[in-house]
Amino acid sequence: NLDGYKFGRWFEWNRDEQEIRKIAGYNETPIVAMTAYTAPEEKEEFLTKGCSHHISKPFLMSELLTLLDEILVID
Repeated sequence: NLDGYKFGRWFEWNRDEQEIRKIAGYNETPIVAMTAYTAPEEKEEFLTKGCSHHISKPFLMSELLTLLDEILVID
């Protein structure tokens, strides 16, 4: 089971995976950390390790929908 914190650590250690951001069309790929960690410094850690967004559990459905609306572009 790969929770958000483990993913963040895995993402940091596997720098090759961060190469996806260098591929044309994938540099803006959203990676959302969905965790129980709520402290501002923990959120910032996920963002500095390559996640593009963060949402803390538990969350309201409206918060999730707002986040999805923010990151999904539908033409």
